[in-house]
Amino acid sequence: MLRTIKAKFIFGFFAIFFLSFLVLNYTVKEVTWTNNEKIITSDLVELKKNSNVYVRQSFLINHYKNNKLYFGEMAEEMVHDLNFSTGSNVSVYSLDGSLLYSSDKKSFLEKIDTDLQQAIKGKTAYHISYYQNKAKVLFSYPVVIDGSEVGILRFSKDFSLLYNQSKRILDIIFYIAVVIFTVAFLFSYILSRHITIPLVELTHAYN
Repeated sequence: MLRTIKAKFIFGFFAIFFLSFLVLNYTVKEVTWTNNEKIITSDLVELKKNSNVYVRQSFLINHYKNNKLYFGEMAEEMVHDLNFSTGSNVSVYSLDGSLLYSSDKKSFLEKIDTDLQQAIKGKTAYHISYYQNKAKVLFSYPVVIDGSEVGILRFSKDFSLLYNQSKRILDIIFYIAVVIFTVAFLFSYILSRHITIPLVELTHAYN
């Protein structure tokens, strides 16, 4: 009888703590990744803003009109300047997705090019790939001059530091949570013994 009651208490405590641990771990992980995406999105918005300013100034300085041909002619210069100013690898494409010039073609050799396909359709998009502790973002958008699309800019940016820092924080939180829940479970186990013994004695007294 005593063993049955103790077993039920222990199983109940274990189920509660285990589910709580899983929920906490999942919630912290989701919040962390969501926060990372917000940081990346904010960074890319600023990147687009600054690169747009550069392109418009280049068109004005060189007295170019909103012509796709001129965008192609200044592709190499744009890539070098934006690569230097943003610290990201840069590629310039025509509106149909044909590569005009790139600072590093290897950085853009991804099987998934959904960001570029979206830019071809006139949308701004990015794709995050995470592998072997490296996080890379491919970001594409159509360049618009005086209301007309003239080409596509695509950036490859490394966010490995951000994700690795988040991973280390998640690992620390995980181990701390394991310790806390283990201690709490042991305390509950000890407590269950003090609870079940009086119950058993009370049951025997009524029998």
